Amino acid sequence: MTSTSVDAPPGLEVVVLDVGHGSCIFISTPTATALVDTGPNGAILEFLRERGLTYIDVVVISHADHDHIGGLSALLSNGIGIGRVIWNSDGMKRTDAWLSLAYQLDDLAESGQTIADDEAAKGMDISELGPRVAIEVHAPRLRLRRLGVGGRDKSGSHISSNSMSVVVRVTVDGEPLIVIPGDLDSVGLSHLSDTSTLDLQAPYLVLPHHGGLMGTPAATPAAIEHLVRAVDPTVVFISNGRTARWDNPRDDVLMAVRRAKPELPIVCSQLSKSCSAAAQPRTIAPEAYSAGWRNGSSCAGTIKLTPQSGIGHTFDRSEHSRFIASLPTPRCIAAHRHAL
Repeated sequence: MTSTSVDAPPGLEVVVLDVGHGSCIFISTPTATALVDTGPNGAILEFLRERGLTYIDVVVISHADHDHIGGLSALLSNGIGIGRVIWNSDGMKRTDAWLSLAYQLDDLAESGQTIADDEAAKGMDISELGPRVAIEVHAPRLRLRRLGVGGRDKSGSHISSNSMSVVVRVTVDGEPLIVIPGDLDSVGLSHLSDTSTLDLQAPYLVLPHHGGLMGTPAATPAAIEHLVRAVDPTVVFISNGRTARWDNPRDDVLMAVRRAKPELPIVCSQLSKSCSAAAQPRTIAPEAYSAGWRNGSSCAGTIKLTPQSGIGHTFDRSEHSRFIASLPTPRCIAAHRHAL
């Protein structure tokens, strides 16, 4: 169980949605709502409909991959109003989803329905959530934005879409709560770290790339260790899917987390096939939309931080802990034992 020191305002909620292989974090205060990434499909639309929400004040897009932007097109196509979208251009992305989104946002900006802000960079403060809750932008740095996707930095490293991921930290009354790094890779992390003012500490960290590679297999373990030490979280969340293509989280990633902080709890949204070859139906109904619940793919499912659990009070992991202890080969527990 984990708690934070913040005095949470009533009605504050941070939801790490189970959207399968993808990322979507919903933030709600008594006066406003925000999304950091929107998942790969219409899962966020279903979640908002369950909540009766038809308007989002601000959406932050970390980068142009479909598993982070797909839901935004679904929202725009289904009449969900959005006050402001914060993103960065990516001239190397050739997908139909990215092309369509660029046109959608331009049309909405031209008609005055949405502010499309395509200059997300370190130092930007996002204040739409009210006076007590803020979203800080810690990356990308200006030099990466100027060099751009497809370029190379001074070391000769290739700058990819992942290198340019927008990294944000949510704060409450100035106190850190959660770091959300998109699909940040080792190159982007090196630029984020190349400063004497690096400040990323927070109680919660969403691990980059769904527990997958932060660049090359050789570079990933050191990058994971560096990130975990910089944030020094009390819990790590992994927004992963139970898919045939990716068996995330990777073992080398889990081991790197444990080397950085051996006792650190790891909480995955969906159940890796390496943890259990068979699906594992859950008996406790989800409190919020969860993509894997119906077919037995959930591990923690959708994760909610509220003033009753995780924000100012203990984050209760007891049910999730009992569930992973019942699995045939829980990789997070195996990684913990190996690190001790």
